[in-house]
Amino acid sequence: MPLPTARFRFIPEFATGEVPEAGGSLESLLNRSSLMDVPFRGMQRQHPLVYLAALDDPSPAAGTISDINFQAYAGFDMTGYLEWGLVGVCDSWDETTYTGDSYEPRCRLWYQDAIENGNTGVIFTNPYEDADSEKLTMSAAAPVFNLAGTVAGVVGLDINTTNIESSIKDLNVINDDGYAYLLAPGGDGQVAVHRDLLDYGGVNYILDLEFGDGADENGEEESQFLDLVTEISATCSGSAEYSRDGSAWILAWKHETVSGAGASTASDSCGDGGFIAVVTVSESVLLEAFSETKSQIYRVVLFASFIMVLVLVAIACITSVTARFVAGGIEGPINQLIGAVFALNRMDFSRQPPGTRIVHDMPSNDMLPPEVDDLVEAFESMNTAVKFANTTLATGNIAVAKSIYMDALELFTKLGNDRGIGIVRNNLGNVCAMEAGELVAQARDARNPTQAKALMEAALLIFIDAAINFKLAIDDAEMLCAATNYQPNGALPQHPSAHHGGHDGVGETKFDEDVEAANAALADVDTNDDDDDNTSHAALDRQLASRKSNLARCTEARGNSAVATGGKPDLEIIHEARNLLQECLQLTSAGQNSGGNRNNGDTKNDLQRFGYLLQLSVLERGQGRSQEAGEALDAAELVIAPYERQYVDAGPGAAMTTPLETPVHILRQRLLEARAALSVANDYHEEAIDHYTQALIGTGDIIDPSVARASLLGLRGLASDGNYGRLFSSELLVALSLHPGAGKDPECLTSAIDHGLDRVNRVETRMAAARNDSTRKTDVDLCFVMDCTGSMQRWIDQARTRLLDIIDQAKEDVANINLRVAFVGYRDFGDRVQYESFDFHKEQDLPKLRAKLNKIKAYGGADFPEDVAGGLKLATELDWRGTIRLCILLADAPCHGSMYHIGIGDRYPNGCPKGNDPSKLLYELQYEIGADFYFIKMTRHTDKMIRVLQNRAGAMWDSNARPRRSSRQGARVASRRDIMVHDLGSEDNRFLEVVVESVKDSVTHYRYRFEQ
Repeated sequence: MPLPTARFRFIPEFATGEVPEAGGSLESLLNRSSLMDVPFRGMQRQHPLVYLAALDDPSPAAGTISDINFQAYAGFDMTGYLEWGLVGVCDSWDETTYTGDSYEPRCRLWYQDAIENGNTGVIFTNPYEDADSEKLTMSAAAPVFNLAGTVAGVVGLDINTTNIESSIKDLNVINDDGYAYLLAPGGDGQVAVHRDLLDYGGVNYILDLEFGDGADENGEEESQFLDLVTEISATCSGSAEYSRDGSAWILAWKHETVSGAGASTASDSCGDGGFIAVVTVSESVLLEAFSETKSQIYRVVLFASFIMVLVLVAIACITSVTARFVAGGIEGPINQLIGAVFALNRMDFSRQPPGTRIVHDMPSNDMLPPEVDDLVEAFESMNTAVKFANTTLATGNIAVAKSIYMDALELFTKLGNDRGIGIVRNNLGNVCAMEAGELVAQARDARNPTQAKALMEAALLIFIDAAINFKLAIDDAEMLCAATNYQPNGALPQHPSAHHGGHDGVGETKFDEDVEAANAALADVDTNDDDDDNTSHAALDRQLASRKSNLARCTEARGNSAVATGGKPDLEIIHEARNLLQECLQLTSAGQNSGGNRNNGDTKNDLQRFGYLLQLSVLERGQGRSQEAGEALDAAELVIAPYERQYVDAGPGAAMTTPLETPVHILRQRLLEARAALSVANDYHEEAIDHYTQALIGTGDIIDPSVARASLLGLRGLASDGNYGRLFSSELLVALSLHPGAGKDPECLTSAIDHGLDRVNRVETRMAAARNDSTRKTDVDLCFVMDCTGSMQRWIDQARTRLLDIIDQAKEDVANINLRVAFVGYRDFGDRVQYESFDFHKEQDLPKLRAKLNKIKAYGGADFPEDVAGGLKLATELDWRGTIRLCILLADAPCHGSMYHIGIGDRYPNGCPKGNDPSKLLYELQYEIGADFYFIKMTRHTDKMIRVLQNRAGAMWDSNARPRRSSRQGARVASRRDIMVHDLGSEDNRFLEVVVESVKDSVTHYRYRFEQ
């Protein structure tokens, strides 16, 4: 099937967060994506696995062929494929004459069959193993026509048929002596699903699978079976007898017409194209199992085939019916949309250079023609334009980002999208503030006073532009509050420092040139895209506070700008910034409670409030107002204290997972670094060193790189003075790759700190690369270790029934992860089956794991303690591979050994009779395998076990880790790990919730770990 020369392009899928390479214009982005992106967004709202292959020019000149664009669904990674060859020829359905990896939709069956089928309906492919997801998949496709009736492309969608496969393969008749299979549409005996079929995607025939290279020398059995296949294809349902290997077999079948081209009116036909469910079993087995006549046996098997079809229909009605509805239902709208977009782009998209057709030539909102409504709707969410600009800004290209934001502002203004205008105004304010800050830095470094003055004047004007944009964004947020008949909290100062006024207590003014750590305090509040979930009053307050915080930061920078060229800060302007921050604190306050947490568990408010308090502390410290700066930090302490107390309340050695999106350890580090900076400002150098040390090595096995950088810079300033290096502790020296007894001369200390800063730079580079690479996925291993004795049936049921839901929810809540799941079940000594262990299964194999879990029953357990140690032992022997590893123990009884429980009868008071030490096994899981360990608590009887396990495993780490620190040249090793406890009691209905929360917690902690 030769094709003329053509080019092939992939269209970026913006729904997953990917955006085009930074540096382009918004006009070109919208122009080149509108043809595909507008209809594609509409289709994806109906079905998430839809894709589109469309021609740039449906009516190319003679001898040429149009370029083709391919838009894949979210998660379908096409970035590794190259352009199609210049002389591309479809050698087969999946091969072209290309060099390197490639993908050409026109060489795929789903495209070719849809074109060949024409305007007669939707075609369905046979099931195949998808190369990207590795799941059994079936494709449905239909042609798309433009207004002239010419084929403009093909729209298709993928259907996950893994459930159909499992249902077919799991059907057993008489102890596995009977089985089912699925024949593909077409009537020639091609197999769609069969227990012996391994090579999905190829062409396989039922005769080959059933008879293989058997001993049917004269071919009579095979000939008889081929005749039977013909009868099966022509008749809706029935049963028959055939011979195989000299034995009699009974076979029954039933057509399903969901995926066919429509049922025939003939009574003996089921139309064209439907799949056929077949059930077969040995006649001798049936006669032995039942004392029935042959005619009764036939009815039994035929009934089984009907049951199989019911299973198929139950699944197919969710997949194939949806597929036909979606593919057929979108065909008409897509025809209209493609015509509208072609008209909007003057009909010749491929030949028109990128210009201003969409943005600058778009009429005002009240003049929009009906055919543009879909285009307007496609961009109502603002994600494409805003993320495109944000990604450009992240590359450091402020000028290009500013230009894109200006274009986006014009677009949203013409669309009448007030919400989009407010977000872009806020982002423009940030860009202008950054631009002004760069000019101030240039003025500081300028040697020519005249040049420095000119730079400062330009910076001042841009600071004013930034303030104007921020104030317009704030007006928008306040109108949103008013639109919901809700007035935001007042802006009256509530912080204890407010009564001091703006000028009192100002001694020697100080200006911190490096405010990185202060900015890190707000790193968890996205200052450049505040499109929060504006469905609650708290969310509206947070959005308003975020914009006021940005204005406060800009105002403070403007007030301090004169310091860069030897001038003094403008205290009145800085006081404006102070008042704005007070308003932010009021907006994120929801009243006091006994614990000191002002927001009664509203974690988003607490997180923002914490950041604003640290921002206020930096402002006050910069103006020499040490008392007010300290009061702000004390208030920040009250915000995080309730979350830290969860660890204490859980008992020694146990920890509760924090509900904060940012780990509380990270917030503690940021607070310690801020206290250290305040101590330096107050000349309390020993106290500062202690705070810096705690921030670096005293809060757990994760660290915020921005805190590490700020702390190292602070220590470097102190180390350069020979009077303070002597205060560095031995633990700090080890963390700096120095021997505990090494000398503390300034040159040695500063050199070690510089090496530490280099390591921070490398880590930050890796983290930035990971954040910006939206296609890169992190492998997560999740292992359940579960007590399977008599009292645990409902928890086993939860694991079985919610397994796939857990995966779906985890992947929805945590972007770009691949999950593998393992299960270890244990009982007790003397039970018939003591262990049931299943190693890690990939996502596509999870239905198989669920089928195995279906067979597990809760029983056994002679005394109260169970063989927990045996379960942990099996967990250590699993094939752990993931970058992130979790082990979740579910138990309502402690392990054997009197040291692990109180007042409980135990047949083995000295511990596991096999010699398995659960503390050593926990140590291996946590510190050698590197798994985060979670415990789902159900009764108080396990409290002592968790406490002892935690303390003993931690003691082993203490004894093993200290010598290793020096041998690893001071690189930070993992500190003692907590057992993170979920106290569910009898609430097994929360199983999915806490497992997903555990996955999120481990992923978050991993992203902050700074061990290498």
